[in-house]
Amino acid sequence: MAVGAGIAGPAFAYWLSHNGYRPTVVEHARQLRSGGSATVVKAPAIPVAERTGILPQLRELATRNRTPTLPGPGGRRILQLPLTPGAHPRTASHAAATPTQQHPGPEPAASSASKPWPP
Repeated sequence: MAVGAGIAGPAFAYWLSHNGYRPTVVEHARQLRSGGSATVVKAPAIPVAERTGILPQLRELATRNRTPTLPGPGGRRILQLPLTPGAHPRTASHAAATPTQQHPGPEPAASSASKPWPP
């Protein structure tokens, strides 16, 4: 029996059935959710996705999100993290800035010689 129909439960059930078992997946929620957090598939998961035969579908469904956004209460954007070279994070206070009021970017890092190690 696999408890939970998130990512791990169905994956566990798949491999149990692939090895001759007849698993049951149980879920506490009364209905499936239409959305949720993105699932990151990287290095160690790629061979598993290939063996299960789902890698082509994963590639088709990839979001390729280049600007992850953190919503706050009520869905208001409180942070954007552009993933393009040279772009700078923006907070809600910067989101209202006009195009001529660009965020200056992160503060320059202090010299490593001025900081004791370990912190």
